[in-house]
Amino acid sequence: MIVRLFGIMALAWAFGFALFMLLLPKPLDGFTSDAIVVPTGGAGADRSRYRAAPRSPGKADARNRRRAGGAAD
Repeated sequence: MIVRLFGIMALAWAFGFALFMLLLPKPLDGFTSDAIVVPTGGAGADRSRYRAAPRSPGKADARNRRRAGGAAD
């Protein structure tokens, strides 16, 4: 029963998509655009959640300090 329901939903979606494609308006003759606007978030977007977390010192950091001539832990 559930498989039939999903099948009916898939068919309804496909028919709706086909209807959408058929009802799209035709392009204007001789019309060209100068630019495409792409919304990307704009000024004031909060990007703080995308920053990497601070690293805690570990064995690799101590090894790198020794190679660079710094003091080892």
